[in-house]
Amino acid sequence: MCLPWRRSWIASYYATVRPAKDMTRVKNRIKALIKLHGISFPEENKQGNWNKVFIHWLSEIGFEYKSGEIARNSLLSEYEFFRKRILEATAEIRKLSQTERYKHNLDLLLSIPSIGRLTAMILLTELGDIKRFKRLEELCSYCGLVPNCHSSGQTEKDSGLTRRGNAMVKKVLIECAWVAASKDPALLLYYKEQIKRMSGTRAIVKVARKLLSRIRYVLLNQQKYELGIVK
Repeated sequence: MCLPWRRSWIASYYATVRPAKDMTRVKNRIKALIKLHGISFPEENKQGNWNKVFIHWLSEIGFEYKSGEIARNSLLSEYEFFRKRILEATAEIRKLSQTERYKHNLDLLLSIPSIGRLTAMILLTELGDIKRFKRLEELCSYCGLVPNCHSSGQTEKDSGLTRRGNAMVKKVLIECAWVAASKDPALLLYYKEQIKRMSGTRAIVKVARKLLSRIRYVLLNQQKYELGIVK
């Protein structure tokens, strides 16, 4: 079982590398550099396909000034660095996910809309044995999906989500909740009901709790999720 106070390397990878964010940043900087020098992109790259042919084209661009070449080479080196880290980490995660310890539960989580391999492995390594959470509220508290309430005398104020709990799992669940609300009809209906009386941000937290309930259900009962069945 993963110790609750010890972050898995998978979550650390997700937190520090953030493939989509880092790669998008580098790509945007490369595009900005090319446009700054008045160079047009190849017609076949209009859809943003960063394949070997396109990378080779980038590396062969001739700039009027040496500074453009230096900036291009620096950005391409950064791009290659992130690409290799992503490929290496992805390969390790895939390898770990196929071990006897995780494979079955991974398949269960992948049956839930919005849950991908990386997300599933973060959940499995960060939550550990789901049976250690006796109630859903305990699991929600561990994941930080509970309100941060302040009491003073006879008044109680809700100031949003608590800062306690596993911040990484909370972030992952909220990101997945946005996707799940568009893929799972039951969660979409629930979200639409909630936004009638609260903001979309607060409503998606409630969806995240529902999603966490589904995760708990499939792991406890060892059965795949079926749309419209698990409540």
